[in-house]
Amino acid sequence: EQHGYYCYCVDCDPFAIETVWKVLREFGTWPKLLSGVTKVELEDGAANTTVGALRTIHWEGQWRSQRLRELSDLSHTAIWDLVATEPIAETSGQVSTLKCFRITSTNQTLVSWTTDFSAEVQPSLIKFESQALSAALNDLVKGLHA
Repeated sequence: EQHGYYCYCVDCDPFAIETVWKVLREFGTWPKLLSGVTKVELEDGAANTTVGALRTIHWEGQWRSQRLRELSDLSHTAIWDLVATEPIAETSGQVSTLKCFRITSTNQTLVSWTTDFSAEVQPSLIKFESQALSAALNDLVKGLHA
């Protein structure tokens, strides 16, 4: 029996969860905070918070299209899956979850970003995505301070 694989990153932000979630719930906007992103497009005029919306994130010479599968203001969670990429993805399935947790004692926010992969994924892709996830989470936290 084959199982899927995942990578996981967390970071702590000194802002209250309401401030952090206000930015991160905007599916078509927050990727602009990531290093190297040149353009983010929402297809078919979808709103930033529409479940089912398809976004395409462009970097120099590459892009990824992702579909928003869940957005919860109650649990401060966004889930999306990979639809298409250029260059072609090295996995048949990839689902990402961005979740914010309130740290009540300090009124700060813990942000976690998890990506689950299908069973055939190669270890080299998990390593690459883990490093990219860590860098992206750092970019998000820096962007919140801008």
